[in-house]
Amino acid sequence: MQDAINELAKASGYPIQFQGDATKFADKKITLTGKTTFWQALDRLCDQAELMERVDFAPQALQPDVGKRIMRRPMPMPQQNVPAGPIVLIHRGNDKSSISYAGAVKIEVRLSRNGDAHDLAVNDPVPLPGQQSNSPLTVLNGNASGYFQSTGTANSVNVDDYAFSWQVRSITFVGGFTIPVQLALRQTTFHIYTLYDQPLGTQAYPNPAVLELSANFAKASGGIFAAVMLRDITIGIYNSGWRDFRDSTYFLRPTARMTYITGFYRVAINGDPLANPFTSQTYDLGNFLSFIERQAVFQECSDNSDLETIMAQSLGIPVTTLFLARQNVVYPLPPPGQPQPNVNLNAATYFPAGLAVTRTDNFLFHQFIYVPSPIAWNPFDAGLVYDPSTKNQNGVNYFAGVPLRDYLDTLFPGQRQVGYITRPVDLSVGTVVNSSVFFARPNNLAIRIPAAGADPLTTNIVLTGAGFNQFMNFVAFSNFQRQQDGLLVTPAQNLWIQNVQVQSATQLSFDLVVTSSARAGALGIAVYKGASEAVNANMLLFPNFWAEPFITLN
Repeated sequence: MQDAINELAKASGYPIQFQGDATKFADKKITLTGKTTFWQALDRLCDQAELMERVDFAPQALQPDVGKRIMRRPMPMPQQNVPAGPIVLIHRGNDKSSISYAGAVKIEVRLSRNGDAHDLAVNDPVPLPGQQSNSPLTVLNGNASGYFQSTGTANSVNVDDYAFSWQVRSITFVGGFTIPVQLALRQTTFHIYTLYDQPLGTQAYPNPAVLELSANFAKASGGIFAAVMLRDITIGIYNSGWRDFRDSTYFLRPTARMTYITGFYRVAINGDPLANPFTSQTYDLGNFLSFIERQAVFQECSDNSDLETIMAQSLGIPVTTLFLARQNVVYPLPPPGQPQPNVNLNAATYFPAGLAVTRTDNFLFHQFIYVPSPIAWNPFDAGLVYDPSTKNQNGVNYFAGVPLRDYLDTLFPGQRQVGYITRPVDLSVGTVVNSSVFFARPNNLAIRIPAAGADPLTTNIVLTGAGFNQFMNFVAFSNFQRQQDGLLVTPAQNLWIQNVQVQSATQLSFDLVVTSSARAGALGIAVYKGASEAVNANMLLFPNFWAEPFITLN
């Protein structure tokens, strides 16, 4: 933004300054093209950056009009005898403007309101087809009362865009003074979600990106019955169905294919390690939303069931996340190297989400959505299971609304006979330290090593990816080996990383400082979360990482 202000000032010859907190606009991109007048260029810049020109008014005493019965309230006028100075731009805040141009002259009507008021509402909205209103609206202090009705079904989950055309015809000031205006007809669009019920749990105040996913899944079959909507969400997660509506979503563009695979997780286990640690979990929703806009996202069963719970909660559908384990499991489990009891579930053969082949696993535990049977006297195993991670081994039937006993007999044959336990999961949403991380390999970067005795050379590097957070660590390495349990690297010597700035979950920057003693050759950057393990004097092992070699020192 500051670059755009400087360019406009240079091109026009008028001094322009920004006053305020510039950090709010650090990522703001401004684009001005074509020929235009100075005022129009300035106003277009202000519109894109949410700025306005600061105007200083001098207070004036109210003077009576002699011989008349009314008190005239003169409009405030600019201060007199103030030397010309720079044009000062400030954050727009709650102010609204209507602007007219006449050659080199700009006329601006600015309306101010307090921060607690709603967006300015106006009289005489013109309803579009399929909408009704009791025009005109009653407007007071920036708040409008009125009635609008859509033609959709009131109790069906949906996502709609409602557009209203409106026009300001008069403005009434405090004290009753009214001036007529004739501003252009405008249109306001509202993006509205119709939910099943009051949002609950982790989504008592729903995340709008989650609503885009859950409501689009649920509305596919009419969005009326909770069981049917849960089925659609289950199948939607399993098939990465968000890609079907990626071109029409707000807030995100979901393009990733989800694959169910162990070892990639964004869940923190918070429960009592002496009882059942899996009964309390935190799901890193922000991490998932950053990955869903990439090509691939990997999740475990706990991730997928927690995600479905969050989606259901955003629509107001109550569900329970169930943890499943063998009946004789005792926590804490013996550490590696000690005799391990047979606590795994029976072997499960299934089609995992995102893959077109069967897989057989002996799970220590599994996790899914559970809804009790609506018939009060039915047993617990008559309740319905929704599992977004697996299909049965024929690859045809989803586990979406299947009685628990049938689910166990199909996915874990014999498990009911040897015994099992289930426990509800207490779910929260937050940042998980060891959640997945990824960055796209930048174009190869060549950095010249400073001459002997010269000052270190600092290069700023920007990475784009997913899963960035404040818990990440960095290391520059000269060589590395990917292993089953992590990344084995040799840290580079005589250089370091500093000034790490995490702009968002998908972008960060840092400075790479290279001294004259650094060795020439290939150099890579590893981003990792959690602690590293020293293998020997020269090598480190990182369990949760992403690494790319893309730098050449010469």
